Parts: sequence; structure tokens; C-alpha cells
Amino acid sequence: MNVFKRHKECWLKKGFLASLVIGIFFILISFVANSYAQNFAASHVNNSESDILLDNIPAMDVHLIYSEGALLFIIILLRSSSSVKSE
Repeated sequence: MNVFKRHKECWLKKGFLASLVIGIFFILISFVANSYAQNFAASHVNNSESDILLDNIPAMDVHLIYSEGALLFIIILLRSSSSVKSE
């Protein structure tokens, strides 16, 4: 109840109330659309299909690039930001 008292002037504006009603309407429509999309996706579940490109490429370990690359990026970022002179 305290929220309504603190923002009393907003609640009295017609534009605010119209925006609130439209926003609630759109979020309800999005919930309905999401429900239909979930039902559609669940009803069309199949066995997995093979991928001609990914089946012919060997698996590679990219852990080093992923973890050490991120660390190297952070180090470069910190070194470059410390060399910037503030005026």
C-alpha cells in the first residue's frame, strides 16, 4: 500500500494508466504465445538427425583457448587501461 501512496501522482496520470494496461496486456499475450510455442515444440520432437558437416570434423579440445584466452584478454585489458593517462 505504501507504494501507491509514494507514487500517487503517477497513478493519477491517464498516460501512465494506459501504458500500464497495455503493458499488462502484452505480457499476457506473450505468456499465451509462449505456451503455444512450447506445446508445438513438444509435439514435434523427433530423434536427432545427423549433421554432414559436424560428423566429418574431428572433435578438438578447446579448453586451453577458452580458459587461457579469457585470462590473456583480461590481462591485456588491464595493462592497456593502466597505460591510459587521465588528463
